[in-house]
Amino acid sequence: VEPRDNGPERQAVERGVSYLVERQEEDGQWEEPQFTATGFPGDFYIKYHLYRNYWPLMALGRYRALLGVEHTL
Repeated sequence: VEPRDNGPERQAVERGVSYLVERQEEDGQWEEPQFTATGFPGDFYIKYHLYRNYWPLMALGRYRALLGVEHTL
């Protein structure tokens, strides 16, 4: 997706960003009640506790870079 692109790909990206922003908790995290991996199906499951924050932050960071927003703190 290019910064000036307004086609279906850009619209999909915008919907994805809206989804993430709308579901972000007040403390800045995202809820993830499900397990994130299977150890042995029906026996035990694995939860990678940082995945719920890592992947949304990476996606939002890539979107910000696409827009050309400067880094500020």
